Amino acid sequence: MGQRELRHITVESGRKLISGRNQMDDWAIEQLTPVVKQAIKSGRRIPVLGGYWIQCQLKDGGLAVDLGHAAAGEGLLISMTVQPARADELPVLRVRTVGLQAQLATGAGSELYRLAGELIDLERCIAWAWLAEYERGGI
Repeated sequence: MGQRELRHITVESGRKLISGRNQMDDWAIEQLTPVVKQAIKSGRRIPVLGGYWIQCQLKDGGLAVDLGHAAAGEGLLISMTVQPARADELPVLRVRTVGLQAQLATGAGSELYRLAGELIDLERCIAWAWLAEYERGGI
């Protein structure tokens, strides 16, 4: 894979960080790659590890993903976009946490706080899975 880092931006807070590919588990990315491909192909919600679901579409040269969890009901927790690297720039992962923040604000319980912690790794693994396939020409 060409780029070994991506720019990770949380839209609501403006938080930006550089995330290295080496921070992600290879096994998780290998498991997520066929799921991401299936979600793109079907356009429907596809179950992921641990009760999560994703719905994906190719959009504006990148990937748009809605992500949720069974414990949080039918609504989405986050939406994100992944854009491949351009010229001398890093690929970009932009995450909107509006659904998650709304549910946390209702005091929905400790389960959502646990999910919030897991989502950070999951969103980055999904981004890396798609970027690897994109660079191979598989998506």
